[in-house]
Amino acid sequence: MNSAVKFFFYFHHLIKMATVNKVRLILTSIGIFVAVFLFSSGKIITDSYYSESMRKVSQMSENTVIVNPMGNKELKQELAVSDKINCIDVSTLSEKQSIFSVSIGDNRYLTVMAYVHGVSELNSVMPIVTDDGCFISVESNLIKGRLISNNDIQTKNAVVVIDRLTESLIFSGGNGLGKYIEIGCGAFGATVSSQSQANVPVRFEVIGVVENSYTADVAKMKLKQEIDSSQQSITTCVSIYCPLTSINERFARQDKNSLYLYNFNNHGEYNNFLYYAQTLSEVKSRTGNGFSVITKDNLSAELENELSNTKTILNMISVLLCVISGISIMSITFFSVKERIPEIGIRKAFGAGKLDIAFQFVFEMIIIAVFASLLAIGLSIVTCKLLETFLIEILYMTFSVDITPQMIIAPLLVGIFEAVVCCIVPSLYAAEIKVTDSLRFE
Repeated sequence: MNSAVKFFFYFHHLIKMATVNKVRLILTSIGIFVAVFLFSSGKIITDSYYSESMRKVSQMSENTVIVNPMGNKELKQELAVSDKINCIDVSTLSEKQSIFSVSIGDNRYLTVMAYVHGVSELNSVMPIVTDDGCFISVESNLIKGRLISNNDIQTKNAVVVIDRLTESLIFSGGNGLGKYIEIGCGAFGATVSSQSQANVPVRFEVIGVVENSYTADVAKMKLKQEIDSSQQSITTCVSIYCPLTSINERFARQDKNSLYLYNFNNHGEYNNFLYYAQTLSEVKSRTGNGFSVITKDNLSAELENELSNTKTILNMISVLLCVISGISIMSITFFSVKERIPEIGIRKAFGAGKLDIAFQFVFEMIIIAVFASLLAIGLSIVTCKLLETFLIEILYMTFSVDITPQMIIAPLLVGIFEAVVCCIVPSLYAAEIKVTDSLRFE
C-alpha cells in the first residue's frame, strides 16, 4: 500500500508541475494544438477528397468486365469460352439525344440530353457514362415499375427505363410510369419533324425507374448550382435504357458505340474470364486487332495514380506545418528548463537521477499533448463537417466527410510523438544540469 501511495504522489507531482506555469502551459498547448489541428484537418479533407474522387469508380459493380471490341466483329464468339458466361450487348448512340426542354426564365431554357443505351438485358447491372466519358457498369436498383424483359427484346418494344433524376426533371409530380419520352426532340422543345426520318423524335414508354448512380447525383448537384448561379441556358445529361433491338431498328442510321458487358456471380469465374480476355487482347494487339478490357481494379489503379501526386503534396504540407510547430514547442521547452534549474537542482539533491529528470519533462509534455490533441481533433472534425455543409449547400459540390477511428487515432499519436520528439533534446539538457548549476543560478 505504501508503494501505491508513493506512486500516486509521484505522478500527482508530475501533473501538478506540468500545469504550475500557466504561461508555459498555454504556449505549449497552443503549439501542439495548432500542429494537430492542421494535421487532423488536412488528413480528414485529404482522405475525404480521395474517397469522394474514388466513388466515381467504386460505384462500379464487382466481378464485372466491360469489353470494347473496337471493330472486332468475331470477338464475342471468341470470348464465349463457356456456356455459363453471360454477355450483355450494349449499343450506345454516339451522339447524346435531346429528350426534354423547358423554359426556366427569360430566354433561359433547361435542356435534358441523354446517353441512350440499347441493352440486350437489364437485370443485375447496367452501363453508365461517367462525367469524363468513361463507360462503367453499376447495379440496377429498381425503385418502381419493371426492367427490360426478353419479350421487349424480341418484339422490339419502344420502352425505356430511366433513373430517378430523369423522372424528376421530365415529369411533374415525379411519376413517369406509363408516360412517354421523346428521344431526339429539338432544342428548347421544338420538334424536328421536318427533318429527315432518322431525326424524327421517337416515343418510348417509361416502364421502370431505377435509383440514381453516383454520376447522376453529381449531375444533380451541378444542375442546382447552374440554375442558381448561371444566367444562360442550361444543359444536363442523363442515361436512359432501351431494348437493344428497338434502338438498332429506330436509330439504324446513327453511329453507335458497341460494348460487351460480362457479369459474374463469383470471383473465381471473374478471374478466369479476365485472364483469358486480357491474354487474348495482348495477342490480338500484335496484329493490330486489339480490344480494351475495363475492370473496376483497372479504373481504380488509374484514378489512384492521378490522385497520388495531390495526396502526396497535401501530406507534405501537413508534415511541414508539424515541423514548424515542433520547433516552437522545442524552444518553449528549453525556456522551461532554464526557468526550472532550481527545481532540478533540488530534485537531484534529494537523489533524483538523470533518467528521473528526463522522464519528468517527457511525461509533462505527453500530458499536455494528450489534452491539446484531443481538443484539436474535436475542433477539426467540427470544422470539416461545417466545410462539408458549406460545399454541399452553398457551392453544390458532392463532398462527404467520413470520420473513421484512424482519423482520430492518427492525429492523437502524431501529437504525442511530436511532443516527445521535440522535448527529447531539452530533457537531456535538463538531465545533465548539476546541483552546482542550481546554486550558481540562484
